[in-house]
Amino acid sequence: MDTTGSCLDAGVAPVPRAGDAEAQPDASAGVRAGGGGSTVTASSTTPAGPARATAAAEGSDGSRSPSADSVAPVGPPVQLLFGMDKGGRTSTVKVYLGIANQRRPASVGNSVVIGVFPCRTDDYAALRRICAMWLADIEDLRSRGLLVGGVLRSVLLILTGDYAWMTAFCGHSGASSRHPCLLCSAVGPRWEGDEQLVAFYGCLQHGSQCRGEPRTVVQAAEVCRALGSCSENASLARPMTHDQHRSIRRRPLMLVPASDIATMPLRTTLGITTDLLHLAAQIIQASCGPVRAAKFREELGGLLLERAGVTPAPYFWGTFEGSECHRIGRKLTLVCSLLEKYAPPRWAAPYRRACGDWQALPPTLNRSVAISAYDADEFERRAASFLDGLRASFDWVTVTPKMHVLVCHSAAFLRRFGSLGRYSEQALEALHGRFNQEAALHTAGTFLGSCGEFVKASAMSRAPGGDLYNN
Repeated sequence: MDTTGSCLDAGVAPVPRAGDAEAQPDASAGVRAGGGGSTVTASSTTPAGPARATAAAEGSDGSRSPSADSVAPVGPPVQLLFGMDKGGRTSTVKVYLGIANQRRPASVGNSVVIGVFPCRTDDYAALRRICAMWLADIEDLRSRGLLVGGVLRSVLLILTGDYAWMTAFCGHSGASSRHPCLLCSAVGPRWEGDEQLVAFYGCLQHGSQCRGEPRTVVQAAEVCRALGSCSENASLARPMTHDQHRSIRRRPLMLVPASDIATMPLRTTLGITTDLLHLAAQIIQASCGPVRAAKFREELGGLLLERAGVTPAPYFWGTFEGSECHRIGRKLTLVCSLLEKYAPPRWAAPYRRACGDWQALPPTLNRSVAISAYDADEFERRAASFLDGLRASFDWVTVTPKMHVLVCHSAAFLRRFGSLGRYSEQALEALHGRFNQEAALHTAGTFLGSCGEFVKASAMSRAPGGDLYNN
């Protein structure tokens, strides 16, 4: 794996595009990198599909840069992380690029802000309008590559971010759909009772024994062809069946192989740590009743505050930040001991085993250094033991897409790339904090203008000698 310094130190410069048609005006506006902080508008009818851009490339010095057709890329590919996320005190969607094969890939300083877009939602319609501005540029990087120190390198684009935006970006119907996994065709827990369907597709509720067929780019392209000029299945005169679209019911904004979709290590850590605390409360509710459950929750809150030093963060909707989840993980034995004061052994013992299995997983999930083959095997074993143990002991536990990805897909990604944490959503999440912290530095007459100043400062700080973001 190429572990050069920051993308600036490595001399990475994207091959820019020339001759792009201007986006047409629309009510949705935002600011993108390279726009000098000015408002950029886009049309909801501007094509933002999976077709690759074919415009000529120009070097940063004005000379013609080598095209993918004339010069074969050399060396390992540049692993380009691409993601979007909605957040901040004033709701905005941040569009982000990072390079995974460098030191400290999850640092905000080693990422590039493509644009900041004020919006209330990050659903498919909003993403489609946002992507109309720059999606062809990203496709150009995939097809033409990057110049690294004067040498053309191929680009491997890896999708990262939270599950909601990745499913929307890929045209998928989301975690509650019939085929909720973005990486395979397994059906969701609600369809566990349909034996014929489960036998054909597999089911998330089967834990590590789920045998979902991996999704392919060919299947997504077939959905695109079936949609024709429509953007979603519901608009067709004869809509596709579930077996045809497998929950890809809208036109994917980009065709990304399932193997190139990151496995959400940060969101998985946040989600499962919180799920384990909720499970403890559910166990007491089921075994001791609501009065004892309320007392347990009160003691649990005091325990987490006093012994782990954590409180729920309001901007995470009452859950915990990543660093706090790691501290909770290290103190789970205390949670188990508290549970044992209330719950019978038949539930307290398997809960302790599950917590022990989970404690072994976050260090591998969130570590950006290369993981050994032995540790990858151990990670796969402990993940399977964690989920299968939960399902065997607590029959009300529902396997979520994040749990399923952890157990059935993360190990394959880990063996392919050598790390999971290197492809984390951490830098993307940290952009919200950086944007909030620096709001006073980027003032303008309007909020959109402030977004433009932030993007401009981000771009300028990436210039040689810029230290603001190269932390």
